[in-house]
Amino acid sequence: MNCRTHKTCLTLEKRQVEECVLGIFHTVLFRRLQPKMVFRQSDGETFAVGTVGYEDQRCDHVESTFARCSSPQLHDSVKKRTHTFAASLAARPDVRSAEIRLSFFEKSRGTWFASQANWEEWVVEVNFRECSSDSERQASRVEAGRDLSAAIMDISDTLSQMGTAHCPLFTDGKDANYVFDSQFDDVSPYFHQIVFNIGEEPSGGTMTAFGRLVRGTFA
Repeated sequence: MNCRTHKTCLTLEKRQVEECVLGIFHTVLFRRLQPKMVFRQSDGETFAVGTVGYEDQRCDHVESTFARCSSPQLHDSVKKRTHTFAASLAARPDVRSAEIRLSFFEKSRGTWFASQANWEEWVVEVNFRECSSDSERQASRVEAGRDLSAAIMDISDTLSQMGTAHCPLFTDGKDANYVFDSQFDDVSPYFHQIVFNIGEEPSGGTMTAFGRLVRGTFA
């Protein structure tokens, strides 16, 4: 399966990074999940429990509001990674740009080692600016809000045009175990991970068992 990559570039103050990345990633995730799925043990038939709700999230450092799935567990999962990204940037005043990505993957079937194949990636490249006065910070707040809203609109249009034709297929509960993350109580998102790079080794990635074996063999 070919991996589709989409990139968004923003210029922000470092204090604005977490909210903007959250807005973009939640926009994507809302289209890349299902209501919580339950599978009958007898025939593997799929059925959904409940619906996918949403709620508005008002930003503190950006003049913008975005919609996100009303799943506290999913929000906490995404916020944990974006907060780590923002905190890492705050600790590195020398860094002028960074990249964070949301990758969707499918687990491999029928292999003796654990592996995964990415089928879609959403990359946010951030360049940083500094403000030295309240007027500059207010202008930055408005500009960042305008840029975030435009990015969310573009991503929403792209998602609508793509649909789900390229998303992994599943026919029963066994297949779904390779496609959907079952750790959440109220939604079933496609398997995903968030990794970032601030000039060092990517943080938060998953190395396959085969990768660890090869690294160990040739170390």
